[in-house]
Amino acid sequence: MRSTRSVPLPVSSGGTFRRIVKRNLSALLGLGLLALLAAVAASLATWTVDDPSFSHATSRGAHNALGLAGATVADLIMQFFGLAGIVLLLPPVVWAWRMVFGAETRLGWRAAVAWLAAVFAGSA
Repeated sequence: MRSTRSVPLPVSSGGTFRRIVKRNLSALLGLGLLALLAAVAASLATWTVDDPSFSHATSRGAHNALGLAGATVADLIMQFFGLAGIVLLLPPVVWAWRMVFGAETRLGWRAAVAWLAAVFAGSA
């Protein structure tokens, strides 16, 4: 015989469900950020001066791993920051990694200022 009483599921409680959604959304955003940073790192790793970009016009195609878009992004990073562009990518990688595994990702203003100062000091 079927019971007419309904039993609430534990997932339906507001706090637990929101916490699960927030954790999974954070992990998804972290993976997306890691993918974006990996693409930028690949474009920097395959950057050459001879690729077409805003500062170099040529009739041949881009040899960058990400094509013309990767060549353009890599050229802009190299023009503005030089090899310190690698330092530019390190804190966001750590931040995205922490987002994937659910650790606290709070970035204080002191850490942000120190990160930017390190990038500009390295590029100088």
